[in-house]
Amino acid sequence: MASEKNIVTRLQENVGQFSRSQKVIADYLLAHPDRVAFLTAAKLARRLAVSESTVVRFAVALGYEGYPDMQRDVREIVRDKLSAVDRMKMPVGDNVLDQVIRTDIENLRLTLEEISYDSFDGAVSAIARARNIYVVGLRSAAALAHYLGFYLDLLLKNTRTIKDSETVYEGLATLTEEDLVIGISFPHYTRMTVEILGYARERKAGIVAITDSVLSPLARYADITLTARSDINSFIDSFVAPLSIINAVIVAVSGKDREGALKTLAELDELWQRMKIYYPQD
Repeated sequence: MASEKNIVTRLQENVGQFSRSQKVIADYLLAHPDRVAFLTAAKLARRLAVSESTVVRFAVALGYEGYPDMQRDVREIVRDKLSAVDRMKMPVGDNVLDQVIRTDIENLRLTLEEISYDSFDGAVSAIARARNIYVVGLRSAAALAHYLGFYLDLLLKNTRTIKDSETVYEGLATLTEEDLVIGISFPHYTRMTVEILGYARERKAGIVAITDSVLSPLARYADITLTARSDINSFIDSFVAPLSIINAVIVAVSGKDREGALKTLAELDELWQRMKIYYPQD
């Protein structure tokens, strides 16, 4: 979450106290916040020819717990200002495979640190007791919505995945307070997804948001917000951490009624074998 005092305010308040090296960092941060948002402390230090400890002390001098805390503040400022072209211009490095996988690992680590366990449990309970569930994810988030909707409907038989923006409101016309809408979107947030959650709020339906931050516009309407990191130095979003959260939701929902889930899966397994749905195993 962005701090009460953003990074610019903190820089302005402390500019007179910076050492020469800290002044170099401050000048670079003000000129290139979009780069600092995605550079590790070590890489920023190498770029500016200062020590990594100097970068960390700079963040602490501004009142942050450390560099990652400061970087989160920078990311909140620049995230919605970066176009796909801007993100494509981010420095990638020579070993793309290594960098992308390490970024995904870091996203998973930060997601685990930042997610609210109470919110997770609340979301699982809301899904388990809902009369009908509507999963909304448009554009790139449609892949996440389809995955979540597929498994929830497999288990609960009451889930509809809404991906067609042309007929989306027709699908939500009968919403009541006994229903649940799960909205999924990451920066840049899809306008229609936000509007759908606003409509669900008017209908007094329950709302769960799966997004990147409690500052996300989806969180404005949600009863429960599950946050997952999606940062990556490219024009795409990294959906590794969001998918991990979704996997956890599915597993936890199946555990709410274990006997019912086992019965459903046994019936489905028999049907799949009869209809030869899957390739035969030796």
